[in-house]
Amino acid sequence: MSFLANVIVTGAALWYYDNHFAMKLKTVDVRAFTTDLEKQLINRKIENKDVTQRFVDLKLRIQKESSPNTVVLLKEIIINGQVPEITPDHQ
Repeated sequence: MSFLANVIVTGAALWYYDNHFAMKLKTVDVRAFTTDLEKQLINRKIENKDVTQRFVDLKLRIQKESSPNTVVLLKEIIINGQVPEITPDHQ
């Protein structure tokens, strides 16, 4: 009985720590984002005013998908490992 209680308490403590204190890493590929915007601008698929809005949208997406204990890095600096990527919504 005490073993089961110990497992439950330990599991709950680990879950709480992971969700509220442990650092999380996410990446964003800004280079691909800006290259895509540049191509769309050159091909006249978007206008200059749309570029600013797309950057605002990316910033909001990063804020939405991040928590206070999340560190967001550029994709270019990740050398090894599988780190979740924040991708912009394309319209």
